[in-house]
Amino acid sequence: MDSVDNPLHNRWIWISCLHSMLPPNFIADSKIMGLNASKNKGMHTSGGAASGGATAPSDNLPKKDVILRKKLDSAVKTGVLNLVDMVRTEGFFIRFQSQQLNCFFGLILTQKLKPTSAVWPQLGHETIIAKVKTLDLSGNPLKSVPVEVYGMVNLKSLFISGCGCQYVNNLDTLGHTTKLKLDHNDLEAEKIGTLPPALVSLNLSFNHLRSLPTGFSALIYLVSLELNNNRLESLNGIEFLVLLEEVNLDDNLLTELPESICALTKLKKISLARNRFAKHAVSRPGEQSIPAGLLQNSALDHIELAGNTDITKADIMSFVGIDKFLERRQALKEKNFSGGAMSETGLFGLD
Repeated sequence: MDSVDNPLHNRWIWISCLHSMLPPNFIADSKIMGLNASKNKGMHTSGGAASGGATAPSDNLPKKDVILRKKLDSAVKTGVLNLVDMVRTEGFFIRFQSQQLNCFFGLILTQKLKPTSAVWPQLGHETIIAKVKTLDLSGNPLKSVPVEVYGMVNLKSLFISGCGCQYVNNLDTLGHTTKLKLDHNDLEAEKIGTLPPALVSLNLSFNHLRSLPTGFSALIYLVSLELNNNRLESLNGIEFLVLLEEVNLDDNLLTELPESICALTKLKKISLARNRFAKHAVSRPGEQSIPAGLLQNSALDHIELAGNTDITKADIMSFVGIDKFLERRQALKEKNFSGGAMSETGLFGLD
């Protein structure tokens, strides 16, 4: 069998490369990834000692090892693991392709920290996975979410921005995750699986969405949604987001809001700048492009329509339900919730 196609051979190569990058005693368990001590005998750490040898003082470690150790130490103490832009800023993974990057992140996230470790003696047998509540992998060319992330059941915030992600498998195992950032990637709606069901805040801006992912139907707790800078032509499915209060839909290809959006009675703010809105809905000839039910029966007090060249302030002021919308704005202004920012100058962002 060709060594390139041999998974055992490949695994040995990955471990050999990764071992040289990790700080002393980081791989304290001689049986990690199924390798026994005899196989590791000839391998050396970046500090020059065998993996079972004494820990070198941090002052003598290469800069990359010191940085990684500090990041992991901070994660254990604070619950926040910050691995932002490691390729460019730290030079850890510059030689590796995305598959190997995912492998290395897996080693970090699943490494058990033994009581005898010189770095993490306070942890006992706890793992990084059990400790981390905020994980930021932004800026690394991962292409997909590392598989180990799916098992991080205590994770509350997950940031994977600008990673070139092309697909996201089902994240519904992350039952405690309330904040998710997947912006500045290469995602299409069809490549996004189910999302964490407890999400309150979701950012999918700067992707390639033409429609909403089917997984949106489970996001019944979502309050804030960012979908700007996509290619959205439809908002079918948005009616499931019954607790939604604000949504950014700037820089898409929308020509109207669907009647189903009237189900979002808690919606307060919607931004629709630089879309293709006109006075009348394309799919509902003769009807207004912003449904009367949304203006009349929701909590809506802010609509941004700047850059929509085919609709005017006069058009909107003629819409059924606009009187209710203006009453809410005036009530908030009188309570000084937003002060002068709610003046009628530039209403809707239109001249």
